[in-house]
Amino acid sequence: MTGLPDDRYLYEINIPGAHDAATASVWHEEIDYLAYDVEPYLEPFAKAQDKSIEDQLDSGVRALDLRLTNWIDGTREKDGVLILAHGNDSNGFCFRCMERLDLLTLTKVLDEVTAFLDEHPTETVILKVKEEYDDGKHKPVWGSIKSTIQDYDKSTGGKKLYIEDRWPTLGEVRGKAVICSDDKNSLGLDVIQISTGNEQTTTDCSKTDTIDPVHLYYENHWSVGGSDKKTYVNQFLDTIKGTLGRRGEAHLDTAGLLYSSSNLITTDVDKILDDIIMFIIRGYMPDDWQPPRDIADTVNPALHDRVATMPSGKYFGIVLADFCGRSFRGYLAIELSES
Repeated sequence: MTGLPDDRYLYEINIPGAHDAATASVWHEEIDYLAYDVEPYLEPFAKAQDKSIEDQLDSGVRALDLRLTNWIDGTREKDGVLILAHGNDSNGFCFRCMERLDLLTLTKVLDEVTAFLDEHPTETVILKVKEEYDDGKHKPVWGSIKSTIQDYDKSTGGKKLYIEDRWPTLGEVRGKAVICSDDKNSLGLDVIQISTGNEQTTTDCSKTDTIDPVHLYYENHWSVGGSDKKTYVNQFLDTIKGTLGRRGEAHLDTAGLLYSSSNLITTDVDKILDDIIMFIIRGYMPDDWQPPRDIADTVNPALHDRVATMPSGKYFGIVLADFCGRSFRGYLAIELSES
C-alpha cells in the first residue's frame, strides 16, 4: 500500500482477504456416532485456509474474516474469552481454531495484527468480526466482542485500532487495524447485509459524514458447488463493473464485498452422519458434498483470470477468499493494490 495516495478511501482499493481466516488449524472434541469417530471426516468442511494469520499477512492479505464464540467446547461457556471458531454448536459441529496447540483468541489475533502493522506502518488491515452462531439458546457474544476491542484500544492508547463508524481514507488508518462488523450494536464500520441468506445483496452500509450513503454490493452464495459459485462470482463482477469508478474520478458511492468462498454440505445432521458412515464403510462421499478446498480449486483460478482482464483502476472492493494462497492472491496483492 506504500504507493497508494493517502486520500484514497478504503472502498476505493482492491483488497485481498481471507474468509474464515483463522481456520488453518481446527479442533473439535471427538464426535462419536455408531461407535465411529466422525470428527476427522467433518474437519475438511471446517478448514477454509492453509496458512496462519501471520503467514497470510506476510504474503499480502489485508482483510481478515474473524468468527467468534465464547464456547470453549460444546458444553462450556467462558465469559470474556472470545475464541475463533467455524461451525454451529446448535448441531454439535462447531470447530475451534488453534494456533501452536492453543485455542486462538481475539486478543491473540489483535496482537499479531498490530505487531505486523508496527513492522509495516504504511499498511492497514481490515478486521471483520462476527458472532459465529446464534441459535437463540446461548448467550450472545456481541457485548464481549465490543468490550474486548474497546479494552484493547484503550490499552494501546487508541493508536492501533480504528473503531469509528465512518469510512476512512488510507492516510487515516496506515499502521492501524480497521474494525468492521455486521452487528449494528458493535464497533467500527457497519457492513450489515440486508439478508444473511445464500444470495447477492446490496445495502446502505455507511454512516460516513463525507459520503452518504455508500452502497455495499455483496456476493455471498455460501452453500453452492464450485461450478455454481464460479457463475455467481462472474455475475457479481459483471454487476459492479459498471458502477465502480476509475482512478482519477470523483470519490465513489459504491463498494464491493466479494466472498469467493463456499462450502457445500447438507444441513441435515442425521444425513451428514449417515453419509460419513457410508464413506467409512464404502470409501466414497456423496456427490453433493464439496469442502471449501475443492470449491476454491475451481473458483480461485477463474477469479484470478477474470480479475486479470478487469480494466486498470477499477475498484471492486474487498475479496474474502478460501485458501487465499491458491492461484490468485499474489495477483490481487501486487497488481490491484496499485490500481
